[in-house]
Amino acid sequence: MTNSNETAPDRSEGQAEIEPSETQNHDESAPQDVEALSTGEGVLDSLADAQAEAEKFRDLALRSEAEMQNLRKRAERDVQNA
Repeated sequence: MTNSNETAPDRSEGQAEIEPSETQNHDESAPQDVEALSTGEGVLDSLADAQAEAEKFRDLALRSEAEMQNLRKRAERDVQNA
């Protein structure tokens, strides 16, 4: 049982060493992120493309639903007329 107690502090020390390097990486990339967000043109273009694609797929879904409803109605009429 003492072995598990001895390994637990080692893990904590290892995590403590990793955390500062992670924060250093974030600090270095922060100015780049600010510049990218300040222009925002790429983000807005990407958003517009995504919205156009979403509208296209919405239209396809509505058309498919209407086609299925028409098919069901035709099938019901065929059964009644048979």
